This record gives sequence, structure tokens and C-alpha cells, in this order.
Amino acid sequence: MNDLTTAGTIKEKTCSKCGETKPAKMFGRHFRCLGCESEANKKYRQDHKEGISTRRKANYLNNIEQIKERWEKYSHGNRDKINAHQKRYRLENSEKIKEQGKKRRDADPEKSRAQCREWAKQNPEKMRRHWADTGKRKRALLKGVKVEIFKAHEIYERDGWICQLCHKKVNKKLRFPNPLSRSLDHIIPLSLGGTHERKNVQLTHYKCNVEIKTGGIKQTRLIG
Repeated sequence: MNDLTTAGTIKEKTCSKCGETKPAKMFGRHFRCLGCESEANKKYRQDHKEGISTRRKANYLNNIEQIKERWEKYSHGNRDKINAHQKRYRLENSEKIKEQGKKRRDADPEKSRAQCREWAKQNPEKMRRHWADTGKRKRALLKGVKVEIFKAHEIYERDGWICQLCHKKVNKKLRFPNPLSRSLDHIIPLSLGGTHERKNVQLTHYKCNVEIKTGGIKQTRLIG
């Protein structure tokens, strides 16, 4: 490898792999430029994929407690950063994630069902939200109206946990069938051609929503 120097400072180097002379900043600690070094490392990983995987697994099993401890310390101080990264990854790799999930389910359907049941058991509130959101979308699709994908909780946060009919606070801790629990209301009902979009839904108390359907508050609001 030839080095071109100026006053004792290396300005350029010649790559031992591609033979090109490049600025010194294009090299690391090796005689190959960063581009060639990256390609060499990539080829090594591809040629020794199984061995690398075995070593990584062994290292994890031999140091599992230390790894967990380091991760807990890091995650405790970087929760927002981790959440943002995970959200971005899910958005950018949604198809890949779906395909991986399908492969796991197809490979061992019984294990997949057991995991789903256990998750649902451990996360009853998330499951309730999921089925509520899914049910509303299905009803909208059956009506043939425009459907936008969103979570009911997103609307509750947008409306500041204030009932948009009586304008009183909605208690986050209350659950159906408590009359003061949360409810997602379609401002223009689906039965009247309303859409399932963010702009056509609002947070209400359950009892306020029921009164709407029985010709109460909303009818008065529409007339008045």
C-alpha cells in the first residue's frame, strides 16, 4: 500500500483490494478502504452465517444475566428513544413483520394460538380496545362507507378525555357497562351515511352515546 504524505501527515492511501488511491479518511485501521472492508465483512457474514449465529447464541446464554442487566439500565433511561425506534421500524417494515408472523403461525399453529391466548389474558384492556376498534370497522365496511384505520384511544387523547356532548370529564379508569365510561361516537351515524374517519368520531360518555341513539341529546343538538 502506497501512502502519499504531506509534512508527515498521511493525506491519501491506496487500497490493497481495489487498488484505488483515496483520501485517508476513506480508510479505517486496515489496508483496505472502507467500501472494500464493508464488502469483505458482508461476504464473511454470508459465508459463515451458521457459525456466527451459533457463537452469538452461546454468548447470549453464557452472559444472559449481564445482558439483561445492561438492557434494563439502558431502556430505563431511553424509553422514549426505544419506543420511537420501534414505532418507526414497524411502519417501515410492516409487510416483513406480517410475513414473519404468518410463517411462525403456519410452522406451529397450536403454539401461536396458545401465545395469543396468554397475551390476551395478560392484556385484557388492550384486547377490549382491539375488538371494539375491529367491530366498528367491520360495521362500517358492511355499510359500504369510507373507513379510516385508527385506534379509539387515539380519539380519546385527541378530545382530551372530555365528553363532546355533555362537555364533562371522562374517567379513564371506568369500564363498560359503567354509564360514565368511555365510548366512541359517530357524529353522523353509519346508518345515515356517516364515515368511520377521525373527523366523524368523538369521545362521549357511554350514557350520552346511548341517549343519542334513543333520540336524546344529539337529536336536540341537531335540531337546535
